Amino acid sequence: MYRREATIRYFRAQGCLLHEAEDLTQEVQIRLYLARLRGVSITPGYWHSTCRSVLNDYLRHLRQERQWLVSLEECTNYPAPANADDNDTFLETCLQVLCEQQREVLRLHVIEEWSFAEIAEVLGKSPEAVQKQYQRAIARLSKYFCSQDKRGGGEGLSRWCSGGGPFKG
Repeated sequence: MYRREATIRYFRAQGCLLHEAEDLTQEVQIRLYLARLRGVSITPGYWHSTCRSVLNDYLRHLRQERQWLVSLEECTNYPAPANADDNDTFLETCLQVLCEQQREVLRLHVIEEWSFAEIAEVLGKSPEAVQKQYQRAIARLSKYFCSQDKRGGGEGLSRWCSGGGPFKG
């Protein structure tokens, strides 16, 4: 093995813990071995650049890993979930804004996942008319949600309104 002790010293001097230095040393040894198989002559300069490359890869990996970690304090700032009964009541109130046919189109398309053609066949209308009913229902719900948010009636509804709502299409 090429300069194993020197490689460990290099990583320790860079601030790595002993177990990290040993892991990185193994990575350097593998890269040097593969380079030797390709016919590259292993010089002290090549060894040093390989050590630097392995260390940079390791530090980049650590930095990316930390970006995904979220502290517990950040996760606990959210309000408690609403009561299920409150959600049902709010949903019923929202749906009362729509006429009966719009509610039916919305239910069949969103919940039952029917196509506009299937809904049109059941209701005896054209698919374009059903799609227009659906779009009007979504627009009316969006308008209602936004008005509730401005009155303080709904938390986070402004995000829903600006994003176009959960139902697109």
